[in-house]
Amino acid sequence: MSSTYDQIRKKGYEIQKSLGKGNMGEVFLAQQLHLPNSKEDNKSQNLVALKLVSSSERDVQLLKEEFEHLSRLSHPNLCHVFDFHLLEPTLCFYTMEYIEGKNLLEASQGASWEEIIPWIVDLCRVLEYLALEDCVHCDLKPQNILINRDGTLKLLDFGLALFTTNYHESSLRGSLAYISPEMARGERVDHRSDLYSLGIVLYQIATGNVPFEGSKPWELLEKHLYQSPRRPSDMGHNIPPYLEEIILKLLAKEPSHRYQQAGEIIQVINQRGNYQFPLETHEIIKGRMENFNLMGREKERSFFKNFLEAKYGSPEEIGETEKRSFRKIKWIFLSSSLGMGKSRLLREWKWMAQCRGISTLFLELSQETYGKTALELLLSHYVQRQKKQKKGKGFDKIFSFLKMTRKKEEKKGEQFYFELAKALLDSEKEGFILFLDNLHYGGEDFQEFLKILANLEEERITIVASFSEEIPFWKELSQKPWASQEVKTFFLEPLSEEFMLAMVDSMFALKGRDRERVLEILLTSGGIPLLIKEILNSLMDHQILYYQNSRWRVNQEKLEAFELPQEISFLFGERLKKVSPEGYHLLKVLSLIGRACSRSLLTKILNLPSQKMTALLKELGRGHLVLEDMERPRWYRLANEKIRDVILANIEEENQQKLHLEIAQGMVEFGLTKEEEVSFGEIGYHFEKGGKKEKALDYYWKEGMQNLRQFSHQRGLQYLEKALEMMSKSDPRRIEALEQLGKTYLLKGKFQEAIQSFGELLDLGLSRDQRVEILMKLGRAYRKLGRSERALEFYEEGLSEIQSEKSNLKAELFAEYGWDLALLDRFKEAKEKIQKGFDAVEEEVSHGSSSLYNA
Repeated sequence: MSSTYDQIRKKGYEIQKSLGKGNMGEVFLAQQLHLPNSKEDNKSQNLVALKLVSSSERDVQLLKEEFEHLSRLSHPNLCHVFDFHLLEPTLCFYTMEYIEGKNLLEASQGASWEEIIPWIVDLCRVLEYLALEDCVHCDLKPQNILINRDGTLKLLDFGLALFTTNYHESSLRGSLAYISPEMARGERVDHRSDLYSLGIVLYQIATGNVPFEGSKPWELLEKHLYQSPRRPSDMGHNIPPYLEEIILKLLAKEPSHRYQQAGEIIQVINQRGNYQFPLETHEIIKGRMENFNLMGREKERSFFKNFLEAKYGSPEEIGETEKRSFRKIKWIFLSSSLGMGKSRLLREWKWMAQCRGISTLFLELSQETYGKTALELLLSHYVQRQKKQKKGKGFDKIFSFLKMTRKKEEKKGEQFYFELAKALLDSEKEGFILFLDNLHYGGEDFQEFLKILANLEEERITIVASFSEEIPFWKELSQKPWASQEVKTFFLEPLSEEFMLAMVDSMFALKGRDRERVLEILLTSGGIPLLIKEILNSLMDHQILYYQNSRWRVNQEKLEAFELPQEISFLFGERLKKVSPEGYHLLKVLSLIGRACSRSLLTKILNLPSQKMTALLKELGRGHLVLEDMERPRWYRLANEKIRDVILANIEEENQQKLHLEIAQGMVEFGLTKEEEVSFGEIGYHFEKGGKKEKALDYYWKEGMQNLRQFSHQRGLQYLEKALEMMSKSDPRRIEALEQLGKTYLLKGKFQEAIQSFGELLDLGLSRDQRVEILMKLGRAYRKLGRSERALEFYEEGLSEIQSEKSNLKAELFAEYGWDLALLDRFKEAKEKIQKGFDAVEEEVSHGSSSLYNA
């Protein structure tokens, strides 16, 4: 098993302990090793549940299917899944959200019915959602239903689940104590099979035992088929009468005699138990719409599936000619305008690749990179992924390239990119797919590197990228003679009217005038998935589209009065009105930070208890305003940029200043992590926006000097320039700042800027030697501009400042003087000046040596 653990570790996870065994594999508690937030006291933030299968290729295929199904399901009472890895043909795992808590039976022991009934309602809601998704869980039992620390119910383990749209088998599956009669008979099952299992679970909660037991499997199956359960009340158990009736109806032998939908159970609980639980079926539909951007993209998904099979597998159904065609492809591009779902589709493709055991690297580029180049981000991401397996030349090479990238900002050239590309391929012997979201933020140097990387090997590397702004890089590739073979581009188009009609029928099953009016409204979206989703959300939020008596209806009166928004920002604004004050405060903080943040950082900034932060993130998640990062568990970001735009437009300047200050102070308390989740520059930015100029200056200064020491010139200049703008004339750091700026401008070829910095230095209180050095640097800057005559004036002024005849500084000045004279073809004078320089050095050395010997 140790070799398996080593393989898992190489994929970025370390096994902590076993959590239990299931029908198909074992579930472990694991720590994700390469998350940016790696402080010792925050390791609990990096915990995931890891499901491992190590048996047969059939079981591996089942686990793949389980992961693929779960990755498309979205409901607050289901676990989030993160990553899939195929290690060997009979060995694979996927990771998911770790739920710390008790199973439903354990949590119910000693609890009152008042405490238990909300859990029953949550279970009914998630079963209603699964029914809408044509999913039958097939293994509903207390062990697969967890209650976490804050009381939220989570349904787990979809290893035996059936999706009835492609269900053709009648094999027995599930735990025998909870199996439905139709499953026992080998008949085709639907969601009502899960409702029978729900009845068994509720019976067990009420009595402490399942209704049917048997020493042999066939005895137990026979009881499911023919024996009626005893009433819990007849056995002396205290149970509300209406709940007993619900349980007995769920345990009906014929599916048609049970409740037909889980939502009906909630209605009975409300009517008979005097509760007011909302059915929340609109939330179920909203969850279903999380995958809305994938709807209508069957062509793109089908292409990528065939591409993966042809290039990285050996499918019999694809002919040799088609295989060769797919294998020539090196570039796959997704292009679309805002809201068309390119980022979501790119992540879906990544999952498809992982499920086939293909090594992947996913990089999301954005404007909010705080000075890091795209190439540095790529290598940092790669190194973090591999950091726990530092043995071997591959890792060492990549790490050395990362250090060079950080130290040298100047253009690298083809040789550097070629060697880096070779090192990447050498470290990935089987090849890999590089996924790049928002390539238009990548920059020219990064795109140059990508071209070299893709051209190295035909079979082992594919670059899959999305962009929403046309980039010269893509245009250049598309016009190459070989482009038709090696470059594949998808332009994501708006959804057609026919598709929208089919979608309305599938999701809502509306009829007559209701169907026509909803379709009319959706047509105003122009077929943009994001806008369609927001229109539907708005209709449900206004109770225009509502669920009643197990069907969807339209309030025509409200619909006539409803003003259809012309802009998506209005829709988001309406949704934001329903958010709690604390939740809206969190949204404002995320908007001002402008990037994904770890939950621990947000907790520190808002100064909230961990449980309160969890509740707020859940609230915003239910409203589809905040999403958990798919690459990093417990990292959160705004659902899209439009939400940020709406929030920022509505924050008053005074309030915005307070929020920036709150963010800055929280970041200072949080501290700088090893992987620099928070930087000095970011803290300085928020202090500046918060009106604390002195503190902003301090952090900009630290960021600038730190980067210059690391030879990260561009980033260093950026922050030193900011710091200098904020410094007073009397600030003692001003001299060092101007000198560092001048020197760096010279290195970067920004000679006019260097002259300006050095010129300003001359007006400050410098010592005589400092003035001479600055005059000499001014001369060098003018030489670089081709103005050697002007340079000579500064050398003359410098020489006049030096009183001693014996000085290394004087020798250096003469050398510079001679160089510029030579450039002016005044060779005789140049020779004289250079000789004077030698004389000055010799005199000083001779004088110094004599003094030393005399001593």
